[in-house]
Amino acid sequence: MVDATKAGESDYINADLVKESPTKRIVFIDAGKYVTKKDQEGNEYEKLELSCQIDGKLKIYAPTKDSAKNLIQLWGEQTDKWVGNQADVRAIKMMGKDTVLATPVPLGEK
Repeated sequence: MVDATKAGESDYINADLVKESPTKRIVFIDAGKYVTKKDQEGNEYEKLELSCQIDGKLKIYAPTKDSAKNLIQLWGEQTDKWVGNQADVRAIKMMGKDTVLATPVPLGEK
């Protein structure tokens, strides 16, 4: 018998996952990479995606501009320095849509 729960879950850290999370904390697993996406008009843009763990699940986190600024401010611009660090996440409404904001946990406060 196979549990199909995972098949119905997103690969990404999204607002629903954060709302249900008991810890609301992510751990950065890798330095990530830029992925080419398309907006609603078909224009291409690049989005940073990082592998993270939340509540024992491996997921992808694509930080908002505000979250990226917060993370850069504490840990620097090079994402390889983010690996192993933690951030608290919360789901909020921004411009009418659910989004996830990350606030870095200062080193030593794990």
